[in-house]
Amino acid sequence: MRGLIGSLVLIAGVIGLGAWGAADHASRIEGKVSQATDDILDGAPHVLASRVSGRDVTVTGRVTDQAEWDALQADLLGIEGLRRLDMSAVQLLPVADPFEITIAKTEDAWTAEGVVPSEAARRTFEVATGELFPDLDLAAGAPTGWVDVGTVAIGQLDQMGAGLVVLSGETVTVSGVVDTPADRASILAALEQAGAFTIINDIDTRDDGRPFALRVTFNDGQVRALGKVPQDWPMGALVTRFERNDGIRLEQSVLAASQPDWVNVAEAGLDALTLLIEGTVVLEGSALTLAGEGSPDGIEAAAKRLAALDTDMTVEAELSVFGADRPLVLSMNWDGQQAEASGTFPAEFTPRGPQGTAVINSGEVMFLPDEKGAFTANANAGVAALGLLQTGILTATETEIVLAGTATSPQVEDTITAVLANAAPDTAVSTDLTFLDDGSPASWRLTYDAIEGAEVEGRLPLGVGPDEIGAALGVPVGLGSTTTALEDESAGSSPAVLAAVAVYFPEIETLSMTQGASGVGLDLVMSPGVQIDLVAQTLAETLPVDVAFSISPLDPLPANGTLRVNAATGLSEVFVNGFWIPELDFGTTLAGCTEASAGVLSGGSVSFLSGSARLDATSIRAINALAAVAVPCVEADLELEVSGHTDASGDAEQNQVLSQERAEAVRAALIARGVPQRAITAIGFGDSQPVADNETVEGRALNRRTDIVWFERGALRDP
Repeated sequence: MRGLIGSLVLIAGVIGLGAWGAADHASRIEGKVSQATDDILDGAPHVLASRVSGRDVTVTGRVTDQAEWDALQADLLGIEGLRRLDMSAVQLLPVADPFEITIAKTEDAWTAEGVVPSEAARRTFEVATGELFPDLDLAAGAPTGWVDVGTVAIGQLDQMGAGLVVLSGETVTVSGVVDTPADRASILAALEQAGAFTIINDIDTRDDGRPFALRVTFNDGQVRALGKVPQDWPMGALVTRFERNDGIRLEQSVLAASQPDWVNVAEAGLDALTLLIEGTVVLEGSALTLAGEGSPDGIEAAAKRLAALDTDMTVEAELSVFGADRPLVLSMNWDGQQAEASGTFPAEFTPRGPQGTAVINSGEVMFLPDEKGAFTANANAGVAALGLLQTGILTATETEIVLAGTATSPQVEDTITAVLANAAPDTAVSTDLTFLDDGSPASWRLTYDAIEGAEVEGRLPLGVGPDEIGAALGVPVGLGSTTTALEDESAGSSPAVLAAVAVYFPEIETLSMTQGASGVGLDLVMSPGVQIDLVAQTLAETLPVDVAFSISPLDPLPANGTLRVNAATGLSEVFVNGFWIPELDFGTTLAGCTEASAGVLSGGSVSFLSGSARLDATSIRAINALAAVAVPCVEADLELEVSGHTDASGDAEQNQVLSQERAEAVRAALIARGVPQRAITAIGFGDSQPVADNETVEGRALNRRTDIVWFERGALRDP
């Protein structure tokens, strides 16, 4: 019995142990299948779920395409211990054509729309942007490398600050704005390296990419500015400094300077430039250079301004004293009255004008003195020589004097040579002179004809010309072939000759006067009726001893009735009875004849030799004019009385006789000129009818006179 029980217990134990062992083995197999399934699904591109029951596996989710589905199935079927696999719930992703996503970035956020090939791709894009894109659809059809290119594109878009990326198939389009072309090139290069996709560039730039550069030149009051400057540099400050903007050609960028000190360095450079007389400041890259010239004080101030900069940029200055490298030179133009000077002068030098005249000075005075004195010596000597020319040009330096111009005659050249001997030692002197005259003395001829007038020809002395000769004679003088003896200012005896013959000029028919080194030759032909002996006597008494003269009457005489205009008086004349009688216009009434004869006597007196009844040589002018009045008046039934008067000097009886004789002389002269003797009465009144005070010289002169009184015919009074 006990044996039977024991056997039963043993059998039961064996059976129980076997059941427990079978259950434990099944659990271990299920665990292995589940782990293997998870490992395969974790490596899948998409999220897949699985349910393991024993050795049976059910998978749900999505795969990209049939190939991926087949590969997944193969991997799962290879699990050891798998008995059954159910993938009926695993779906294929839809194919997107084109496979496209649009990602946009603004200043505040990212947005995306379109498709991605996997959740992993979605997570990649979300990590790259920091945004969640739950609305992106999964789809198949993504080209190889699509996610990599998209990731790179997002990274470049992030650098742009704002923009748009469209990844469509194997084409990536990038839009937006970057600072420079270099930034754009960097973005495009990164995309090219990401994959062999077609890249469409739609990126604009804010700036052309050229480096900032500034070049400002200040010279002769003009400013020129060229270059490209950053956005944070105030261009208006440039205009304020130089008070002009006509030469400023600057481009201002929308970008700020990359060097933090660019603006401060540029401002310091311009400040220093304004302290110079002329110069150029250049700012390129990280280096500023200032070159120019100025006064010693200006150079020192400019250097201090640049030295005060606290910057890592390179700052260099090449400054020199204004004019230190310029040769000293005086250029002067002289027109005989005014001088114009230009050039480069040492300190404290002021050009003086030739002959002490004022100078129009446009020269520049440098800051350095004429230490050796050579320039000043040459300039002074050159100006003194220039003043000896009529016109000229002078150039004087420290080592050379060049003088060119026009001088009066060769004699001046000797004086110029002596003046230029005052130049500094070893100075090269050159002259180029043109002479207005050969230096020979004056020699000229004056001719006159009562009809043709006067003309002068030959070499006239300096200061003597047609105007001066005409003024001395009282007639216009024409100009023949003449030159001026510029070295001969002596008119010789000609002024005395002209003064002597001017008294008789209306009665001169022809005149020829020559003036030469040996003296004056004078030939006169006098009008008919002129008392030649009296004229000759007067000329002999008044002319200088170096004057040889001849005087003769007109021969042959003109025909009776010949007409002419006397060049000396401008009056029309007719030759009547051997005399030139002027043609006068007046009324032949008693009043008209009285007025006409009074006019004749007021314009030219009837004079006599002292103590004599002989008419002097100049009275012919008044006698001829009285005849011109008397003939037509007598023809108009008028008669005249010629009365002679003296002053109260001397014996009264002698004065009475002399006055009667003088009245008779006038009467005879009028009769000779065609006035009927029946119509003329001559009466002498002596000193009985004074018209002025005989106690004065002037009064006595007025009392010595000849009067003409007109009467109606038959009414002539008894003398």
